[in-house]
Amino acid sequence: MKHHYYKKQGFTLAEVLITLGIIGVVAALVIPAKIESYQKKRVEVKLEKFYSTFNQALRRSVEENGSMQGWVYNGWYDSEGSKIFWQKYLEPYFSYVETKENSWAVWPTTGYEVLLQDGSSFNISGTWITFYPNAKDSGNREKTWRTTFLFSVHKDKNAILPYGITNNRANLYIECNKNNPYQSASKSCAAVIMKNGWKIPENYPW
Repeated sequence: MKHHYYKKQGFTLAEVLITLGIIGVVAALVIPAKIESYQKKRVEVKLEKFYSTFNQALRRSVEENGSMQGWVYNGWYDSEGSKIFWQKYLEPYFSYVETKENSWAVWPTTGYEVLLQDGSSFNISGTWITFYPNAKDSGNREKTWRTTFLFSVHKDKNAILPYGITNNRANLYIECNKNNPYQSASKSCAAVIMKNGWKIPENYPW
């Protein structure tokens, strides 16, 4: 009886290197896209949650303190006044970690910042509320269209709404534009996202 022996064929060094190269190319294409998708989703979820949570707190405050049209508002460069506003109208209706005063010479201007339990924060300055999905980005001037979202108080509605929400699409993208060299590069970005059902649109300046 004849026995047949087959020698196992391994991969050559060239084949291994080619395979690793292909894996590297695929990873270089897929991983950044996955990271970007995750970052966008995190912004979407936190932005909608903040909007809902803040307005729920306002509704509760209105029940006790009356219409927001009768509230006392401080100026944009008044951290002490922002602190008083927070303590009087908002603090009892929020779950938060800590607070601090901010002193910035440019937007979002001096105000009072509140760190929330999910790692986000917001800064109160007059009738402006600036939201940071990641509290570590507070005051950061880099890529604000990803990190910094502006809301404004609407006294007649007893609510906050994204800055610029009444503007048309073209005007919204003037102040949500990473090529805008001014401080307003992200002022209306929250409005852009809200008008798209709290989803970052494909043409968003990410």
